[in-house]
Amino acid sequence: MVRYIQITQVPPERMALWRSWLSPQRRKRAERMPDDRETVCGEGLARELLAAALHCPPEEAPLRYDAQGKPLTDGLYLSISHSRGLAACAVADRPVGLDVELVRPAPRRVWEHLSPEERIYAADDAAFFRLWTAKEALLKCRGGQFGQLREPAEFLTEEGFALPGYAFSPVQLPEGWTGTLCLAERRA
Repeated sequence: MVRYIQITQVPPERMALWRSWLSPQRRKRAERMPDDRETVCGEGLARELLAAALHCPPEEAPLRYDAQGKPLTDGLYLSISHSRGLAACAVADRPVGLDVELVRPAPRRVWEHLSPEERIYAADDAAFFRLWTAKEALLKCRGGQFGQLREPAEFLTEEGFALPGYAFSPVQLPEGWTGTLCLAERRA
């Protein structure tokens, strides 16, 4: 289950409600940001999706974070992503990773870390961010460190993205954004 929201479309009363659901630690973290709305919206969506799946009030959804900031819950897996005015969340019954990005000029400092195959694939900014969101979604699904995004994508094929044990799918988002959902395959 995936949901997204454009932050400018969130009414102030809903933003205030979502902000009230933040734990004291998350509220502190959000307050340190120049604009906390993406964090608030990501967590608000996560709590609403968890509440629907677990049949509990959103403010009681068992959402917590590990030391690296990865969202955790009991019995389900979730992934939160946000990018320049869009927040998104995925909840699943197996490991899941989600990444969304606003398509814009690809950052040169990242381009330097791409393998030759990745550079060929990422011929334009939209293709670059499809690749980037797939790499980040896989990283979130598997668990790992941000620096691993610089490693060559072992899942890049002529048809797109494929890796045994994982399923990749594009996420339908408003025009101008791209996103990838990565799900670990069910074990028999």
